[in-house]
Amino acid sequence: MEWIVIDRKEYMRSSYSKYWKNARKNVYGFMEYDKALITLIDNFSKKFGKILEVAIGTGEPIANNLEKIGYQLYGIDISDRLIDECKKNNKNIKCEVGDAEQLKFANAEFDLTYCVHSSWYIPDFNMAVTEMVRVSKRGGVVLFDILNMHNREIDKIFRFHYFENVNLIGMLYKTIKNSIKFILQKGTQDWPFIISQTPSNPIAIYDILMGRLNVEQINIYAWHEESIIDLGSANKEYEEYPRLIFVVRL
Repeated sequence: MEWIVIDRKEYMRSSYSKYWKNARKNVYGFMEYDKALITLIDNFSKKFGKILEVAIGTGEPIANNLEKIGYQLYGIDISDRLIDECKKNNKNIKCEVGDAEQLKFANAEFDLTYCVHSSWYIPDFNMAVTEMVRVSKRGGVVLFDILNMHNREIDKIFRFHYFENVNLIGMLYKTIKNSIKFILQKGTQDWPFIISQTPSNPIAIYDILMGRLNVEQINIYAWHEESIIDLGSANKEYEEYPRLIFVVRL
C-alpha cells in the first residue's frame, strides 16, 4: 500500500496513471461531454491544422477522434505509461513524455492547443496556460476546461479532499475507509495523502490571459444539462457552473 507520495507530479506519473490507463476507456468511456468538446475544438480550429493536446493520456477519446477527422495530432503527458499506451493504440499521433508547465516545443508551433479533463491535476496551471499560449500561433486558439473554485459544489468537494489529506482526523478517516475497501475488496482505494486535485479561479486566469499574455479574445462556455452553453466573454465568477471551458483566440 502506497501511503505517502511527496511530489504531486510523481504521484500523477507513477500512481494515478495506473488507474487512468484503464479507467479512461472502461469507466468513463466516450461521454457526451467529450463529443461536445470535439465539436467545439473542430469549430474553432483551422481545418486540418496542427494540434497539440496537453495531458493527452491514452489519446482517448479526444485526440484519436480528432486525428480521424484529419488533424495532425501531437500530445504530451507526464506519464510514460500513458504515452506508451497512446503510441500503441494511435500510430498517427506524435506523442511524448512532457511537463505541461515546461512544454518542449518552439514558440508559435501549433494552430490549436488544448487541455481537457486535466487542469485540476496540474500543480501550476497558470504556468501551463502561459506555455500553451506560447507554443500556439498568433491567430490560433488555446482551449481548456477548469473546475470552477467559485462553484459551491466544487468548493465543497475540494474542502473534503483537503480534509482527508491534510487534517489528522481526516487522514484517520481516510485510512479507515480505505482499509474497509481493502478488506471487502470493494471500491477504489486511494492511499496517498496528497492534494492531487485543485480547482481554478476563472477570474485570475482571465486576468492573466488578457493582461500579461495579451490575447485577442476570450469566450467562456459551461457544461450544463448535457450541453455546452455560451456564457460570453465577461470576466465573472460564474459560480452556478462547476466546469468552465475557456476558448482563447490569440
